[in-house]
Amino acid sequence: MGAPHDPYLAEGADVLRNKVEATTWQDLECRENDLVFLRMNELMENPPKIDGTFGQVQEMHKALFQDVYEWAGELRTVDMSKGGGPLFQPVVTFRTAIRYYEEVFREDHRLRGMDRERFVARLAVNFDNLNVIHPFREGNGRTQRAYWSIVAHEAGWEIPWSRISKEENIQASKNAVLGDQSGLRRMFDRVVRPRD
Repeated sequence: MGAPHDPYLAEGADVLRNKVEATTWQDLECRENDLVFLRMNELMENPPKIDGTFGQVQEMHKALFQDVYEWAGELRTVDMSKGGGPLFQPVVTFRTAIRYYEEVFREDHRLRGMDRERFVARLAVNFDNLNVIHPFREGNGRTQRAYWSIVAHEAGWEIPWSRISKEENIQASKNAVLGDQSGLRRMFDRVVRPRD
């Protein structure tokens, strides 16, 4: 039996359906990076006030990826994992996971009013709660980096993502999905600094 059909793939191609008419992953990645870079700059120049709702994460994804994907901002409809890692939140349990994420984030007062040690610890927890959902078929990482940058800024902190390697982030995230958030805490502890 073959792999299940991925409704996000373009008809007859092994690339995500897209608005930029890319027919290869390389072409899609190049065009996506350029367009999302421009949208990221727009978003960060005029960031929304964080309200603690998951709907806001969806709005950010839509803002970033609207030029590339018709489904920007929409929850994925297929289960997925990445790089041989554990399965992300199954679609059937999204509602429960989203409610839990929102509840914990609100209880943490959107990470405001915390000293650095507490901010780093609670950032790791909340980052993991959102990351494990991995709500979108593509673009989860960039959406999260934008989102958590704004959260940190509002809380008086800064996360210089350029100081975190892709490999470190992936490994810490995989371990967190399996119940060990220590890598995320170390990663954030190494880079989080007071806002300028």
